[in-house]
Amino acid sequence: MSGGPRESLVFEPALNELIHELHDGAMRVPAGEFQPWALRRLQPLLPAGRWAWGVGCGERDRVHAGLEIGDPEYRGAIGSLTGRSLASLLSPQAVARPGVARFTAGDARPAAAATQDAEGLEICVRESLSGLFAFLTCTRRARQPPFSLAERAVLEVVAPHLFTAWRHARLAALHAQLLQCRAQSAAVVDRLGTVHVAESRFFSLLRTARPQWSGTRLPEPLWPT
Repeated sequence: MSGGPRESLVFEPALNELIHELHDGAMRVPAGEFQPWALRRLQPLLPAGRWAWGVGCGERDRVHAGLEIGDPEYRGAIGSLTGRSLASLLSPQAVARPGVARFTAGDARPAAAATQDAEGLEICVRESLSGLFAFLTCTRRARQPPFSLAERAVLEVVAPHLFTAWRHARLAALHAQLLQCRAQSAAVVDRLGTVHVAESRFFSLLRTARPQWSGTRLPEPLWPT
């Protein structure tokens, strides 16, 4: 990439350090605190006024877990995204092209800079084991500098690491519980049986017990009570 400091991967050393810190933090930051912690570390490389980060099954489904995090200008630092429509947070174009970050005001430089509308970036990645879409969006007010092409590239590099590290943080919490209950394999499941994160052995055990099972939700008899 060409241009000034923000248009080049002068970001690279800081980017490498961030990626290392995310994976390290997955093993030591409590799962419930991981998302705000990770975004605070991303903020110097990709400043934004508001973030939305969660997981869902598809664009017509609801978000199964996630947080909205904003600065004081957006009134409310942290709120849950659980139950929100995924389509209200992520465009069909993002769902259709996992791993590709896009400007929410268009695929060229956003034209919203002269208006009061927020402009932003969005990306999603489909998780191979669960089949869920992990997504991240960030927005800025129009009076703030528009997102650059280099910042879009930063999001494309960092987002898969954010999603993987969050999954590992949740699995680390699960492993701590396993040490107490001595279960053979386990998963994080919501009240409707949607598997959010799981050890890879969990799926093989489930398919052994129920060969006809497929999808992102457990058979109804196995839903939490």
